Amino acid sequence: MEEEKKNSKLVLELKALLEEYLGQHHSISLHGFSKKCGVSFSTLRRIHNLKTKEDPAPLTVLGIVSTIKKESNIHQLMSLFDHASAIYKSLFRSYSFFNKCLAYKPDLNEVLSDREYYIVYKLAANISGTTRRNIVDLLGNPAEFKIDELLRKELIYEESGRLHAVQKNFSLPGALGLKHIPELLRFVGSGSSFVDKTMFRSISESISKEVYDEVWRIQVDATKRIVSLINKKDSAGEIPFFYVCVLDTMEAPPTDN
Repeated sequence: MEEEKKNSKLVLELKALLEEYLGQHHSISLHGFSKKCGVSFSTLRRIHNLKTKEDPAPLTVLGIVSTIKKESNIHQLMSLFDHASAIYKSLFRSYSFFNKCLAYKPDLNEVLSDREYYIVYKLAANISGTTRRNIVDLLGNPAEFKIDELLRKELIYEESGRLHAVQKNFSLPGALGLKHIPELLRFVGSGSSFVDKTMFRSISESISKEVYDEVWRIQVDATKRIVSLINKKDSAGEIPFFYVCVLDTMEAPPTDN
């Protein structure tokens, strides 16, 4: 009991879920489950053995529970948990303002770690999809191979001359999304007919915890409004649009010994 007092309610709930799942699936080891859910084995082991003093990252929670519950739709997944549970609160805090069709598929992460696959898939995930010509214009002739491979893997499909992603609304791990930001920024203001409407601003300053929390709330509200606007049925068009929101401190992260 003394060991459990050191762990949060979230860690205890995740440990209980893991134990129940592994107890029902004797052929799957913790290492095997790690490969299925996209969470590192070391992180799973710390949760399972109650050796972590920090709450797991939201993406870790998402990877574990979406795999166990066999539900990729994030909003549907949240509905499977009581609102008082720590798992629900973790998911709600991080994903409640996303599109209600948003899905998380760990097996997609490996494919989209490749920058060309990512750009092709992201364009195909637009409501109106994209064309082979548009992709080649952006990435060059080698992109033809990437398109054909995604078609072969049945991750995208072609209809009436346009390419569409099978999973239009998808979420990537934070680290993977951040990895691709430089690739996205490469397109900012590059030949767009809306170059006067592009925006880039970098701000850094030392602020109090209260101000940081207020900035976070403002950004969450702005993101909710933007997501709501671009997901309206009558918002679909021909302009490939992307919006990147990054808010963090420059402090070193705490270590979990």
